[in-house]
Amino acid sequence: MGNYAAAEDAVQEAFLVVVKKHENFQEGALLLAWCRAIVRIEVLKAKDRYHRDRSLIERVLDDSVDAAFQSSLEISGCWQTALFLKFW
Repeated sequence: MGNYAAAEDAVQEAFLVVVKKHENFQEGALLLAWCRAIVRIEVLKAKDRYHRDRSLIERVLDDSVDAAFQSSLEISGCWQTALFLKFW
């Protein structure tokens, strides 16, 4: 997952799912395999959330940079106009 805290959160989420769904466990099945499958699913969900959140953050950051750049162009344009009018 690339982040110890995120991995720990995913395992904790998986543990909560195991506790909530313990009645769904079928007798005779391998408990470890069942738990591993739940952990795998929770890790995949966490990765999806991370990528979705990361994409949103990147879009917001890109929009902020674009807005700041546009503002700087407008400000520099005003100065250029003022200088042109002063010296014309």
